[in-house]
Amino acid sequence: MTIDFIDPHVHFFALATGEYAWLKPDNPPFWKDKNLIHNDYCESDLSVNAPLNLSAYVHVEAGFDNENSLKEAEYWLEKATLPMTAMIFADLRVSPERFRQSLMLALALNDAPQQERNAFCAKPITGIRHIFDDETCNILSSDNTDENFSLLDELGLLFELQMNMANSNDFSALMKVLEKYPSLRLSVNHAGGFNGAHNRISTKELDAWCQNMRHLCELNNAYVKVSGFEMQDRNYTIDHVKRSLDDTLNVAGEGNVMFASNFPLTLFSATYSSYWQLVIEAIDSMGLKRSTLIHDTAKRCYFG
Repeated sequence: MTIDFIDPHVHFFALATGEYAWLKPDNPPFWKDKNLIHNDYCESDLSVNAPLNLSAYVHVEAGFDNENSLKEAEYWLEKATLPMTAMIFADLRVSPERFRQSLMLALALNDAPQQERNAFCAKPITGIRHIFDDETCNILSSDNTDENFSLLDELGLLFELQMNMANSNDFSALMKVLEKYPSLRLSVNHAGGFNGAHNRISTKELDAWCQNMRHLCELNNAYVKVSGFEMQDRNYTIDHVKRSLDDTLNVAGEGNVMFASNFPLTLFSATYSSYWQLVIEAIDSMGLKRSTLIHDTAKRCYFG
């Protein structure tokens, strides 16, 4: 029997066309093995072995052109043969006028005939990402961030939240903004920077992560992507995956959690197909419902 899944977090690279400053060896992140992913990647690289079947995916911005982030979405949408939606980069610190202009251009793309290619992909652009990480407080304290979040809420666009959810100071700054917009839709990247790395964080950090994630998910519009294990440990095992999933389900609830790959960074540790095979093995061994975690929640979040 075919196992259909949606991958809600992939990146493609077209090195001769895009900028990808972060992939260059002189720029952070300074991973010793970063050269392993310094290649072109596209939809055809998302190959899996039967009975796995990729039915749709979400392309998350990867630094193709941060001055005109729609170029990246348009480039890959034109090449897509499977249902695809894109998360574009948008800087929350720019003036509200400039931010609105960027979003209006994105929404205009949603109305283009291109979307007739597949009814499953009703919106080529679903939302934006602005990575917070170590810049969380700086971004959130910007004079324009609050108003720009308001516009995202108004337009019903999804925000990809990427930050360390164990950092309570950063989380407090985040909630001061989010509590003003309880209907704002969020998707937390890589389980809030946790990903089963119990051997790398203290009990205090784990407690903070649990408390903060639970508080965030009480907003009722927050989804969590369990992914990015290779970012914590290149040699992660199924036990890492199971423990991360268990902890995430405990704070977010089964209906709000989905697996993702973070391709091509998955290649630091495993092939694309073997990653998803490991995911299926982890889900089955825990007695959980496959379709919820690898298909249905992602469909509702990004394609609903």
